[in-house]
Amino acid sequence: MRRRNRPQSLYRILLSNFIGIMAISMAVMAAGTISVLNVSLSRMSIAKNSDIIESMAEDLTVMMSSVESDIEDIRILRDFTFIDDWALRSYLDSKVRNSPAIDMIQVINGSGRVVGQAPYEESMLGIDLSRHPFVLASGSRSGFVWSRSFLSPTTGRPTVTVMKRYRGYSVILYVNLGFLTASLVAEEPDAYGFAYILDRDGTYLAHPDPEVVSRRENEREDPTVLELIKAPDDSFRAVSRDRTILVLRRISPTGWIIGFRQPMAEIFPLIRTFYIVAVAVSVFAIAISTLLAIYRIRWVLSPLRTLIDAASAVSSGDYNIDLGYVPVLEVSELAHHFQVMVNAVFERESNLDQLVKERTHKLEVSLDELRQTQDQMLLQERMAALGSLVSGVAHEINTPIGIGFTAATYLRDEISELRKRQKAGSLDADAWLGFLTTSEESVRIIEKGLRQAASQIRSFKRVAVDQTGADRRLFDVRDYIDDVISILHPVWRKRDIEFDIRCPSGNVIDSFPGAFGQILNNLIMNSLIHGFPDNASGTILISVSTGDELVMEYRDDGAGMDEDVRSRVFDPFFTTRRNVGGSGLGMHVVYNLVTQLFGGAITCESSPGTGTRFRISFTPGSPGGSE
Repeated sequence: MRRRNRPQSLYRILLSNFIGIMAISMAVMAAGTISVLNVSLSRMSIAKNSDIIESMAEDLTVMMSSVESDIEDIRILRDFTFIDDWALRSYLDSKVRNSPAIDMIQVINGSGRVVGQAPYEESMLGIDLSRHPFVLASGSRSGFVWSRSFLSPTTGRPTVTVMKRYRGYSVILYVNLGFLTASLVAEEPDAYGFAYILDRDGTYLAHPDPEVVSRRENEREDPTVLELIKAPDDSFRAVSRDRTILVLRRISPTGWIIGFRQPMAEIFPLIRTFYIVAVAVSVFAIAISTLLAIYRIRWVLSPLRTLIDAASAVSSGDYNIDLGYVPVLEVSELAHHFQVMVNAVFERESNLDQLVKERTHKLEVSLDELRQTQDQMLLQERMAALGSLVSGVAHEINTPIGIGFTAATYLRDEISELRKRQKAGSLDADAWLGFLTTSEESVRIIEKGLRQAASQIRSFKRVAVDQTGADRRLFDVRDYIDDVISILHPVWRKRDIEFDIRCPSGNVIDSFPGAFGQILNNLIMNSLIHGFPDNASGTILISVSTGDELVMEYRDDGAGMDEDVRSRVFDPFFTTRRNVGGSGLGMHVVYNLVTQLFGGAITCESSPGTGTRFRISFTPGSPGGSE
């Protein structure tokens, strides 16, 4: 017989895993330290490069000031009245020959035409430069204005101009960019990095590779450069990305950008090597700890997997389980108690089936009784509505019949009086004429009353027959709406209620007129009772459009409902007037008829003080959603 090892404590297992986690943490900590050191060195490098940029900016400013002083010299010489044009032209030519920073000099008058140039070209005199971009850019400013870079018309090299306006004329110097920036930008980048200069729209003015300048390349796609182009002069930016440190400054007054790019791999080769080694060691430690953790976790989870499978079998009704040997102490105790629990559940489940069957039978009986009760209450609601119609119609036709009866009685008395006068021999033509007039008026009154009563009875007959049955037939929607409103006239005739019916005649549909009338009846009564309480006045709008789908919009401008009432308006037995006899079934009946009998949809929109709107839609000829 094989001897079983004693189960190990979960505490020891977790302790061994903790040791592995600590090893991972130390490796991560070492990598973090290297990262922090790297960041610190990057900041030191940014500070050093910033000093370089500042020095370059100062040098460039000095050289640009020297160029600007040349313009002032030209202004002083030109303003001397004893200097003639030939002497001025000679001075300008010598200025271009002796100054490597100047490629060309132009003097333009107030209208922008060239009046002097060095090197001298007679063909250039008189040319209009007023629409030239750098002249337009100078505007009316009196200070020195530096242009964007462009290709020189004389040398074909990238160049810039500096211009200053004086009274009646302006001086323009075409500056040799190569001379201006040669002392600032090395021809070949060293291991530490390299400097470059951009004009104010991001185009290279100076770069260690002259081809970059010749090709007019730019850095306008770089987000940092783009941000600095829009920034004011003397703005500064320093970023570290793609293992490169980039320091930029926009200088005044030209708006040029001086940049210094420094690869971090060349700056800190030892740190980079140390960083790679630390990362490699960390990855190795993480891999070993992960493999160890996977092995230990699987060893711990193996008995848990057995326990889970056993629980799954029990949940499926299989109580014949064998957990076997469990090597983890805590899980072994859990398995023992689980086995005890399974045995107890099996014993209790054996007596549970009968109890479930008994209670299920009782529940089914209760549900049947509830359905019968609900059907009876819905039927009572429909009969109560019909009874209310009967009472209203009876009261409504009582008036025209009573008027007709009075007119008939009066006519009978007139006939009796006529007979007496005939027997007495006092009957004359005037008496006969008065009798005929009285007879015509009485017959007219009797006819009008009987016609009104017949109309009321005819409308009631149609609606009552439809509501007591569930027959489907063709009917005119507008005529049926008029019948329902006519039958309900006794309810609202003494109140200031107006009906706005927007449904043309001739809209004949194949559906259930009784259910349609009951829906309309319940909506109108709901408005009269809840929307216009205390005999309030108002307007009820009924709009119907037909086609492939019938859409009826019912709206009143009454009191409206808050969100709580609106959300429960179709719930059975929900009413806000239970204390005055409300049953809470009216709108529930409407919802059931629309969704079940007609197979349609109904929505309700309302808020306090803005009235209530119902929208009903269904497809005629498709009760319950099918033909």
